[in-house]
Amino acid sequence: MMKLSKLTLLFLILLSGFVFVACSNQTTTVSTEATVPATKITISGVGIINKTLTMVIGDEIALNATVSPSDATNKSIEWSSADSEVVSVSATGVLNALKEGNVTVEATNGEISETLTIIVVGEVTLTSIAFDSEAVSVNIGNQKQLNVIYNPSNATNISLFYSIAPIGDADSSLVSVSATGLVTVKSNAVPDSQYLVTAMVVTDTSIYAQCTITVNEIQLTALSLKKNNEAVAINTSESNRLLVPINLISDVLAFVPIYTPSNTTQIDVTYTSSDTSVMTINEYGVYSVSSSATVGDEVEITVTGSGNVSYTVYVEISESVSYVYQLFSAEYFDNLAVDYRAEWDIEQYGTDGITADISDDYYDTAGNKPTTQALWRGGKTIYTYGGVAPWDGVWGVIFDSWDHPYNDDEVANQYMFNKISIGTDMNVLKMRVRSHITQTTSERGKFRVGVITTDTLGNYNSPVYLDLLQGVATEGSDSWLVISNSTVADYEAGNDYFYFDVSSYIGQDVIIVFEVDDMHDDGLEPGEMDSVLCDRIAWLGAWLQVDTSEED
Repeated sequence: MMKLSKLTLLFLILLSGFVFVACSNQTTTVSTEATVPATKITISGVGIINKTLTMVIGDEIALNATVSPSDATNKSIEWSSADSEVVSVSATGVLNALKEGNVTVEATNGEISETLTIIVVGEVTLTSIAFDSEAVSVNIGNQKQLNVIYNPSNATNISLFYSIAPIGDADSSLVSVSATGLVTVKSNAVPDSQYLVTAMVVTDTSIYAQCTITVNEIQLTALSLKKNNEAVAINTSESNRLLVPINLISDVLAFVPIYTPSNTTQIDVTYTSSDTSVMTINEYGVYSVSSSATVGDEVEITVTGSGNVSYTVYVEISESVSYVYQLFSAEYFDNLAVDYRAEWDIEQYGTDGITADISDDYYDTAGNKPTTQALWRGGKTIYTYGGVAPWDGVWGVIFDSWDHPYNDDEVANQYMFNKISIGTDMNVLKMRVRSHITQTTSERGKFRVGVITTDTLGNYNSPVYLDLLQGVATEGSDSWLVISNSTVADYEAGNDYFYFDVSSYIGQDVIIVFEVDDMHDDGLEPGEMDSVLCDRIAWLGAWLQVDTSEED
């Protein structure tokens, strides 16, 4: 063996020290991100009770395993079954019950795990079923889910079929039951009518249950009143009364009930006046000041509904009001804004304000109704029923109501106004008006167009009804134009345009009034208010033009 000299040995020691120092100075990259270990696994799934799950042979159930804490670095789960011939489990935790027996299923994450006991049973035969209630009430316009009780409660492979049959003379089209036992009662169902619902086991029709459905009225809980030309309820008291002018002798103005809940089926009400020598009110809510009344007289008007639910409006008779036309005062017309546009075409899409752009000059892209006072852009409406809505594919102001006092009187109770400036080159007012009267048998609607002007002192003149230059209509008394379903039907191109002569009003600001009257079936008996029998007229637009040949 070769011996090393002391000098050589010293050299080797120094060399090794140099290598050690060099190696210790090398840069080593170490992750600074801490590892968060999992501490717990929780198994969840439908039917698990106290870490035990009962399955029937053939069942397939998905389990879910959650690792805690939520920021654990490793969230992976490995699933395993202690006996895969009894229950198999997939890599994602889906169980399949294969044969009867008990087995544990384990979810593992590294060093931690959680187990679930699975009990697999054979098919449990159903012996009987029953509804949890043999008699159920459902409100008109509502739905109710029926519940079935199984005997035994753990019976397997159950499939039910539901059917419904009217009892007595009940209408089978008004109440239905779905495949899951959901009962639906239509809004026009008859109160107290009854139906029999049957739930039957598909695989054994000898096993069934029955339940009686009774249609309930939606009870009236509160009433209030509004005027038929206003949208909000009247708020009065004995010390803060509604002022009604002494010269209000009307067959037009009415108090209209507001029901709570709004979908109540108890809508029959009666009106009473505490002193008919001051104010009268008829069975339809139409009110009028009596000829014997004096200024300062007080009276209470009360509406009463089912269950003695009532509401009272406190009224005081005030000084006379100077009416310009029917029940409209000078102040009413003064408040109308002048519209300088030549076109008021109602379109499906528009903006929420007056614009100079005639291509988007109506309301609400969402289709919401504006207030009654804003239905005709730049003007007002009063006593209109209906509003801006997608009606047979078009948009318009729809006049749809019964007519007070239910006879063919020639007093229009539905109006629409606009104060317009007629340009120097405008001779014709063109209007688009449609009938929609297929729901009734009268087969006609009536409208007319008038102009209200002012004199040199600014006083309003009586209305002058415009001459019809062109348009398919029958002209009746007092310039009323009668249109029928056969002449101005929906979508009948060209037949819904009417041209009126405004050449006498060039350069003036005038009030245009659009009126409709007698919107009801001629065969209606006094007191009938069936809206199905009402005619409809829709105002769709207006244009100021040079002549009748000009296109839109």
